[in-house]
Amino acid sequence: KIYLSGGCNHCNFGTVTLTNSGNTFLAELDTSGNTIWAKGSEGIGFLGCSIIDTNDNIYLGGVINGDSVGIGPHSVHVAPPPATPEAGFIFKLDSAGNCLWGKSLATPDTNAGSNVYCLALDQCNNLWACGLFVVSVAIDSATKIIDTGMNNDPLFIIQYDQNGIPIDHYNLHSGGDDFACIQADKNGNIYLSGDYAVDP
Repeated sequence: KIYLSGGCNHCNFGTVTLTNSGNTFLAELDTSGNTIWAKGSEGIGFLGCSIIDTNDNIYLGGVINGDSVGIGPHSVHVAPPPATPEAGFIFKLDSAGNCLWGKSLATPDTNAGSNVYCLALDQCNNLWACGLFVVSVAIDSATKIIDTGMNNDPLFIIQYDQNGIPIDHYNLHSGGDDFACIQADKNGNIYLSGDYAVDP
């Protein structure tokens, strides 16, 4: 199998045409280059990363640049005004391209925002995400990461289970202004790379 992901406004994959795909698409091709399926998002979202687990589920991460972005039956939204209209997103799709769930890393705080830079999977198929946030970022309705430093490009790290339920989270005071990378090995160790402006 071959998976392609990226952004487009109008693109063709064999007999499948995606229009108004909100700049985010995902397609599966066979080894001969024939399209098996292709999916596009509704709303404007910019894809930053993707990863596939051992069961051929696909995870997509990026940023919403507008009110919302959706794939299939699942849509995620930024926080309502006066919050900055930009928030990170994560979607999980099965091997047939059906969207299983979506997450928005939004916050109602003024001048706040987030972006998902990188995704990783550990030996238990738990999902790890890292990226930029400004001031604060809401993991779910009950949990919010707040930067207590001097707001020097803080970085979030969040662990989710296979159903998208947050397991754990961390933040660094610096490291979120440029793209960071997160990886996991077979022993459950997590590796993070990037840069920093102040002591993280």
